[in-house]
Amino acid sequence: MWVRVRSIRRVRAILYATDNGNTRYQIYFRSPRRPQCGRALLRLGAHAIASNGWGHDDESCSVSFELDRPLADLAAAHFSIPRQDRHAIGRDLRGAFVVGSRSVRSGDDVEVTLSIHNPPGAPPIMRYVGGRQRGPRNNRFTFVIQRDGRTIASIDAPDFGGLGGFTEQASGTTGEVREHLSRWGDISVPGRYVVKCRYDTELAPAGVDAFDDANRGKVWDRAFEGVIRFTVR
Repeated sequence: MWVRVRSIRRVRAILYATDNGNTRYQIYFRSPRRPQCGRALLRLGAHAIASNGWGHDDESCSVSFELDRPLADLAAAHFSIPRQDRHAIGRDLRGAFVVGSRSVRSGDDVEVTLSIHNPPGAPPIMRYVGGRQRGPRNNRFTFVIQRDGRTIASIDAPDFGGLGGFTEQASGTTGEVREHLSRWGDISVPGRYVVKCRYDTELAPAGVDAFDDANRGKVWDRAFEGVIRFTVR
């Protein structure tokens, strides 16, 4: 069954960017009557867009649609709501990947540490932690492992989301996140290893509840990248 959004008694509509370039958007509707929400169709002029998600809580139900920038402009005008665009956050943050030892014995694990530094004088920020760790590893990390110049097979270990939230990082402080490299590939074979590292997170301004509907656009995707080297003997 399809339901037209205009037929839903709407409590609120929120329109916000889902990428840093402000090219993809989500429009999100809430209704106080749970039976009204489900698979739905949004009509904007000559365009018909199928819903990409819906759900409910004890007080209301919701339905959402993915839009590109031109459709987001149409939706903002049609529903008389603001378009929440993203703006850069945490420009001064710096990340560095390190290992505890540059030489390890075969069979030893290698722990990779990402240090994220917010320099003195930079604005405090909120940094998202967790959310992709309900499984055998923290999939906010990505590692491409080479042994003696050849890329080794990556271990497949999908995550199932997990609890996450924002933690504040003050000016002049350093935060750390760690991950065991053996969860990503076989590092027991002797050789010289070069590992391309990446860590993906989201940022928000300090003091802002990024989960509040009015602040959905006040986030910024940020990736830290680096390379580590070590020898297994």
